[in-house]
Amino acid sequence: MDETIIQLIIEHDEKGLKMAIDKYNSLCFSVAFNILKNSDDTEECLNDVWLILWNHSAEINPDHLKAFLIKTTRNQAIDHYRKNRSLKRSGNSTDYIFDQLDKIIPSDLPSMSSYYLLIDEINSFLKEEDYQSQYVFIHRYIYFDDIKTISKDLGINYFRTYYLLKNITIKL
Repeated sequence: MDETIIQLIIEHDEKGLKMAIDKYNSLCFSVAFNILKNSDDTEECLNDVWLILWNHSAEINPDHLKAFLIKTTRNQAIDHYRKNRSLKRSGNSTDYIFDQLDKIIPSDLPSMSSYYLLIDEINSFLKEEDYQSQYVFIHRYIYFDDIKTISKDLGINYFRTYYLLKNITIKL
């Protein structure tokens, strides 16, 4: 289906964009909302994501459409967040995640191929980790879930989740 989506968008057929939105909007909304914490800002961010998809569809490998959309959504949401926040740091958890992410995953990789190489390295690293560590890492740094939510999802206490997150970040 992703091949069809990309092909239709390359041909400037709006049906392809509608298919992409139908398939991926809820995932992209979740990623952006976890960063922006505001529906209006999230919708604005997603409009930018769909425009980027429309304009760069020829560069996208259909096998990586989902990864492209998550990366683009994440980066657009971070850009929107940084534009919207005041010069004074708010001290909220999103600021903390950005600080941690800057140490792990650069947001200004020069190309999609660099991004895919980094993702392959992270995936290889995560394959060596237990399920809980994988889950904590992905849900904290990709989906921007808070530690309390991750703890609840895994059925473990907050401090165990925090420990897993800290430990895997150090290892990486």
